[in-house]
Amino acid sequence: VPPSSFRVIDGLVSAFLWAGKRPLMAKRKLQAGVQQGVRTPNFELYHIAQEISYLFRTASTEGRDVLPSVQVERDKTQMRIAPWCAGLNISGSRDSNPVIRHARSCWHKARTICGQSTHLNADSYLWENPAILVQGKPVRWVTWVSGGICRIGDIWGPEGVLSFPTLRETFSLSSAEFLHYLQLKHSLSRREALTPGMLQTSPINELQRTIAGKRGTVSRIYSFLLNKSPPNRDSTRKAWEAELGLAFTDDVWEEALASTLTAGTDIKSRLIQFKIVNRIYWTPAKLSSAKLLDTDRCWRCSSERGTLLHMLWECPNLQCYWTQVRAFLGSLLEIDTMDNPWAYILGMDIKGLRLSKGEIRFVKSALVTAKRVILRHWRQADSPTFQEWFLTMAETATHERVILKVRNKLDLFEKQWIPLMINLQKT
Repeated sequence: VPPSSFRVIDGLVSAFLWAGKRPLMAKRKLQAGVQQGVRTPNFELYHIAQEISYLFRTASTEGRDVLPSVQVERDKTQMRIAPWCAGLNISGSRDSNPVIRHARSCWHKARTICGQSTHLNADSYLWENPAILVQGKPVRWVTWVSGGICRIGDIWGPEGVLSFPTLRETFSLSSAEFLHYLQLKHSLSRREALTPGMLQTSPINELQRTIAGKRGTVSRIYSFLLNKSPPNRDSTRKAWEAELGLAFTDDVWEEALASTLTAGTDIKSRLIQFKIVNRIYWTPAKLSSAKLLDTDRCWRCSSERGTLLHMLWECPNLQCYWTQVRAFLGSLLEIDTMDNPWAYILGMDIKGLRLSKGEIRFVKSALVTAKRVILRHWRQADSPTFQEWFLTMAETATHERVILKVRNKLDLFEKQWIPLMINLQKT
């Protein structure tokens, strides 16, 4: 598949997501895994996962106790990747067959995503390896192969290349192979990536061993590769730390990123929380710094700088609103409500409350609804009201009930929303 095809598809997805406007976020952040993104599909990565899955399935079972991952490497090298190559012309250069060349390229990309060299790790195939040269070219010694030496890991030990007597005893090599041994040892000693000590196995090869015989191979490989290359969110994290005046631990920051999944059952609530955590919403301060607005003053109070934290929490015109919401949740769940903004805005430290899982989900949904009401008045001088939030919560409850009923999980709705429903009946 030409790389240009994936660019066209990504362009269509971007045009749909951003309504034809300039994207406000890198596509990698949208494509991030379960805990960090909204999981828009990465078609190129899925194509690589499908190709890797096919390589796993078609690895030959020939040979003497050869690991499937090693067999994949060997089949690639010897142009025996798959049965469908049988009728193709594979003579001449080993890259003359476009199918095999593409398979080799996908394998290399998967290794690169895992952050490991394709040619210099414990599972790398030793023969015809372009990184291991003897007299300026890759080699393949039949005697060594027939003895069972296939991987770099087969000849490597804690102190580097194993001694020749050890190799002779283990793989039944003849003394005539000592010259080959010296040549190979000299070649490996020149590779800076190979240092004394146990070599790491390739993560992609470990994955193959883990998922062998399981269903959903392509999806498992896709998720594995996706989580191996998470987007860099350091700038977003630092911006929140600067506004809140504190430093996040990695666990707390991961909780904030994962809050998009627990913001509610409906996609709209999750998208609102995702945009807040990733600071996508335009604020007076952001518009002013981009030279799109003359002033950075808040649209409500017109007295303080309109940062994202101010627009969602610190604005004096919002204090009455948040006080009423906090008081209602406290009386409804019989708890002492939190007074830290990171819990209300980023969904952090809510697990610290002594609540059941259903009550925690209810609190998170209530807070996202509160922020949704604020966003309705984003560029307006008037402030949201508690009554508006309460009515929106009733609408959210109705919507959640429909979704959970379709999923045959009405018992979950009752556990999560019954306190609010009782209160609604009283009013």
